[in-house]
Amino acid sequence: MKRILPILAVMACSVLSFTACDNRGDVQDEREDLREEQQDVRDAQKESAEKLMKEQRDVYVQEINVRIAKFDSTMSVVEERAAKSKGKMKTEYEAQLADLRSRRDSFNTKMDDVRNATAETWENVKSDANTMLGDLENKYNEILEKMKSN
Repeated sequence: MKRILPILAVMACSVLSFTACDNRGDVQDEREDLREEQQDVRDAQKESAEKLMKEQRDVYVQEINVRIAKFDSTMSVVEERAAKSKGKMKTEYEAQLADLRSRRDSFNTKMDDVRNATAETWENVKSDANTMLGDLENKYNEILEKMKSN
């Protein structure tokens, strides 16, 4: 009996060790499953943010297109007034119009950036485009006011 007791003790320890190892494997599997689920959530959030940004970008581009169409149509009025001017005023208006056209071309390039923006770059690109468009409209209004006063 004394010989059996140590053997039973070793067998009991072996069974407990085996069970503990098996439980560690389950915990590791659960951790891995949790990591995969967390990654799936992050991927879904990223996809959702990208989709939202694209929708915002499309709306923004439509709004800008309306503003630019209005700008382009009123630009012809300024060009006609400049063409009717004479002497020094005509030269000055033509220089200002050249500057305005250059700004308009730069804005077209910026709109390419807007159309190609990613979720990471969207806010900066949009802010830059708003600044450029505001500057373009301010310059146009400045020229128009100067023409009205002359």
